[in-house]
Amino acid sequence: MRYEEEMIQPLKSFLINEFYLDAVTEEFTAGYGIADIVGIKYNYLKLKSRFNAGLKPVTNMRELSILEFLQRSNPSTIEDLAIKTGLSISYIKTILIKSLIEKCYIEKKDNNYKLIRDIFSFTDLVISIEAKLSKWKKALAQAKRYQHFSNIVFVALPKHIIKQINMEMFIRNNIGILSVGDTISIEFKPKHMKPKTFIMHLYCNEIFLEKQNSCERDHFRDI
Repeated sequence: MRYEEEMIQPLKSFLINEFYLDAVTEEFTAGYGIADIVGIKYNYLKLKSRFNAGLKPVTNMRELSILEFLQRSNPSTIEDLAIKTGLSISYIKTILIKSLIEKCYIEKKDNNYKLIRDIFSFTDLVISIEAKLSKWKKALAQAKRYQHFSNIVFVALPKHIIKQINMEMFIRNNIGILSVGDTISIEFKPKHMKPKTFIMHLYCNEIFLEKQNSCERDHFRDI
């Protein structure tokens, strides 16, 4: 292989078949690095619950931070939200709160804001891949960032590069290794882990939800 792009389609197919994924996308970011490939496996009961509620996806990280805080500290004042998020009171009140009320996630009662719809993960698995032709140390550093929103992270390398890497560094960081040649094989399979940053994980969920078309949504409601 001469270009990293040549690895992408075979890797996408491998992920779908190996882990029975429901959706895969390329060049995904949750605000902390751009993963070459991200795939998800839905929890269909939770996904159906989400679709049946008729709630719009929340693809604004700052809105998610408001919801995440209210889920833990409900109800709260604007001042509480400003302290927690580091955002200005005027921005929270005129932009974020307004949007979340319109999306039916929160309501105002007296001077407090209360969560009326939970925000939750509806995936059983999020997998990310960083593909590189040779620079495995750089790939490892980038892959560690994807642990903030993923359950499993892999670095994909051409087969002839695998013998050059320090396997212990991958094992220590719980980053998997995929060998790419005529076929793709797992050289090291990492443990399923809890994403390091819940908001980034939620954001990943919401982005995939937004990509679902109306036909797919109707299908999930019927499950």
